[in-house]
Amino acid sequence: MLKFNGDEFNFSKTVDISAPLSIVYETAARVDRYDRFLTDVATAKMQSEDVCHMIVRAGPLRVDVTTKVTLEENKRIDFVMIDGPPLKRLAGTWIVAPNMSGGTSVTFEVNIQAGRAGNWLLKTASRYMERKGAALIEAFQQQILKQSQPGESAS
Repeated sequence: MLKFNGDEFNFSKTVDISAPLSIVYETAARVDRYDRFLTDVATAKMQSEDVCHMIVRAGPLRVDVTTKVTLEENKRIDFVMIDGPPLKRLAGTWIVAPNMSGGTSVTFEVNIQAGRAGNWLLKTASRYMERKGAALIEAFQQQILKQSQPGESAS
Protein backbone atom coordinates (compact mmCIF):
# COMPACT_ATOMS: atom_id res chain seq x y z
CA MET A 1 0.00 0.00 0.00
CA LEU A 2 1.24 3.49 -0.91
CA LYS A 3 0.17 6.51 1.17
CA PHE A 4 1.03 10.20 0.77
CA ASN A 5 1.08 12.73 3.61
CA GLY A 6 2.43 16.17 2.73
CA ASP A 7 6.09 15.88 1.75
CA GLU A 8 6.38 12.18 2.56
CA PHE A 9 5.06 8.83 1.47
CA ASN A 10 4.92 5.39 3.00
CA PHE A 11 4.94 2.05 1.23
CA SER A 12 3.97 -1.18 2.95
CA LYS A 13 3.41 -4.71 1.72
CA THR A 14 2.95 -7.98 3.58
CA VAL A 15 3.29 -11.43 2.04
CA ASP A 16 3.37 -14.99 3.32
CA ILE A 17 6.28 -17.15 2.19
CA SER A 18 6.37 -20.95 2.47
CA ALA A 19 9.85 -21.05 3.97
CA PRO A 20 11.36 -21.21 7.45
CA LEU A 21 11.65 -17.91 9.32
CA SER A 22 15.44 -18.30 9.71
CA ILE A 23 15.97 -18.44 5.92
CA VAL A 24 13.62 -15.51 5.28
CA TYR A 25 15.35 -13.43 7.96
CA GLU A 26 18.85 -14.30 6.71
CA THR A 27 17.95 -13.33 3.14
CA ALA A 28 16.62 -9.91 4.19
CA ALA A 29 19.37 -9.30 6.76
CA ARG A 30 22.28 -9.92 4.36
CA VAL A 31 22.02 -6.55 2.61
CA ASP A 32 25.52 -7.07 1.21
CA ARG A 33 24.07 -9.85 -0.97
CA TYR A 34 21.19 -7.87 -2.49
CA ASP A 35 23.16 -7.33 -5.69
CA ARG A 36 23.07 -11.09 -6.27
CA PHE A 37 19.32 -11.21 -6.84
CA LEU A 38 17.88 -7.67 -7.00
CA THR A 39 18.30 -6.34 -10.52
CA ASP A 40 18.11 -2.71 -9.37
CA VAL A 41 21.07 -3.12 -6.99
CA ALA A 42 24.31 -2.84 -8.98
CA THR A 43 26.62 -3.30 -5.97
CA ALA A 44 26.19 -3.86 -2.25
CA LYS A 45 29.08 -3.89 0.21
CA MET A 46 29.29 -3.63 3.97
CA GLN A 47 31.54 -0.74 5.05
CA SER A 48 31.34 -1.81 8.67
CA GLU A 49 29.27 -4.20 10.77
CA ASP A 50 26.17 -2.01 10.47
CA VAL A 51 26.79 0.27 7.46
CA CYS A 52 26.10 -0.81 3.88
CA HIS A 53 26.91 1.08 0.69
CA MET A 54 24.89 0.29 -2.43
CA ILE A 55 24.72 1.59 -5.94
CA VAL A 56 21.08 1.42 -6.98
CA ARG A 57 19.83 1.59 -10.55
CA ALA A 58 16.95 4.04 -10.97
CA GLY A 59 16.19 4.01 -14.67
CA PRO A 60 19.28 5.34 -16.46
CA LEU A 61 20.72 6.72 -13.20
CA ARG A 62 23.09 5.08 -10.74
CA VAL A 63 22.46 6.34 -7.21
CA ASP A 64 24.88 5.90 -4.30
CA VAL A 65 23.05 5.05 -1.08
CA THR A 66 24.65 4.34 2.30
CA THR A 67 22.44 2.94 5.06
CA LYS A 68 22.79 2.10 8.71
CA VAL A 69 21.35 -1.36 9.25
CA THR A 70 20.02 -2.52 12.62
CA LEU A 71 19.27 -6.21 13.09
CA GLU A 72 16.99 -7.87 15.61
CA GLU A 73 17.66 -11.54 14.92
CA ASN A 74 14.77 -13.46 13.40
CA LYS A 75 12.42 -10.50 14.00
CA ARG A 76 13.30 -7.37 12.01
CA ILE A 77 15.82 -5.50 9.92
CA ASP A 78 15.71 -1.69 10.06
CA PHE A 79 17.58 0.56 7.68
CA VAL A 80 17.99 4.31 7.50
CA MET A 81 19.87 6.27 4.85
CA ILE A 82 22.90 8.12 6.20
CA ASP A 83 24.19 9.29 2.80
CA GLY A 84 22.64 9.38 -0.63
CA PRO A 85 20.12 11.36 -2.65
CA PRO A 86 18.99 14.72 -1.24
CA LEU A 87 16.08 13.36 0.79
CA LYS A 88 15.19 14.41 4.30
CA ARG A 89 14.63 10.74 5.20
CA LEU A 90 14.76 7.31 3.61
CA ALA A 91 14.12 4.50 6.05
CA GLY A 92 12.50 1.13 6.13
CA THR A 93 11.93 -2.15 7.89
CA TRP A 94 11.62 -5.83 7.13
CA ILE A 95 9.50 -7.58 9.77
CA VAL A 96 9.40 -11.38 9.85
CA ALA A 97 7.15 -13.61 11.97
CA PRO A 98 5.91 -17.19 11.87
CA ASN A 99 2.52 -17.58 10.20
CA MET A 100 -0.34 -20.01 10.81
CA SER A 101 0.61 -22.26 7.87
CA GLY A 102 4.13 -22.97 9.15
CA GLY A 103 5.82 -20.47 6.85
CA THR A 104 6.81 -16.86 7.42
CA SER A 105 4.88 -13.61 7.21
CA VAL A 106 7.04 -10.77 5.86
CA THR A 107 6.23 -7.08 5.95
CA PHE A 108 8.33 -4.56 4.03
CA GLU A 109 7.84 -0.88 4.91
CA VAL A 110 9.53 2.23 3.50
CA ASN A 111 9.20 5.87 4.54
CA ILE A 112 10.54 8.67 2.32
CA GLN A 113 10.42 12.36 3.25
CA ALA A 114 11.30 14.80 0.47
CA GLY A 115 12.80 17.65 2.46
CA ARG A 116 14.89 19.92 0.23
CA ALA A 117 14.54 17.47 -2.66
CA GLY A 118 10.98 18.68 -3.17
CA ASN A 119 7.83 17.07 -4.38
CA TRP A 120 9.21 16.23 -7.82
CA LEU A 121 11.72 13.75 -6.35
CA LEU A 122 9.10 12.46 -3.92
CA LYS A 123 6.66 11.77 -6.76
CA THR A 124 9.41 10.13 -8.79
CA ALA A 125 10.40 7.94 -5.83
CA SER A 126 6.77 7.02 -5.15
CA ARG A 127 6.19 6.02 -8.79
CA TYR A 128 9.36 3.93 -8.60
CA MET A 129 8.17 2.19 -5.39
CA GLU A 130 4.71 1.66 -6.81
CA ARG A 131 6.18 0.05 -9.92
CA LYS A 132 9.05 -1.79 -8.28
CA GLY A 133 7.71 -2.61 -4.81
CA ALA A 134 5.92 -5.78 -5.88
CA ALA A 135 8.90 -6.84 -8.03
CA LEU A 136 11.24 -6.33 -5.06
CA ILE A 137 9.12 -8.57 -2.83
CA GLU A 138 8.86 -11.15 -5.63
CA ALA A 139 12.67 -11.20 -6.06
CA PHE A 140 13.08 -11.81 -2.32
CA GLN A 141 10.46 -14.58 -2.42
CA GLN A 142 12.23 -16.31 -5.32
CA GLN A 143 15.62 -16.05 -3.57
CA ILE A 144 14.17 -17.39 -0.31
CA LEU A 145 12.43 -20.30 -2.02
CA LYS A 146 15.65 -21.11 -3.89
CA GLN A 147 17.61 -21.10 -0.62
CA SER A 148 15.05 -23.26 1.18
CA GLN A 149 15.45 -26.08 -1.38
CA PRO A 150 17.52 -29.07 -0.21
CA GLY A 151 21.17 -28.63 -1.12
CA GLU A 152 20.93 -24.83 -1.47
CA SER A 153 22.68 -22.39 0.84
CA ALA A 154 22.61 -18.64 1.45
CA SER A 155 26.21 -18.29 0.22
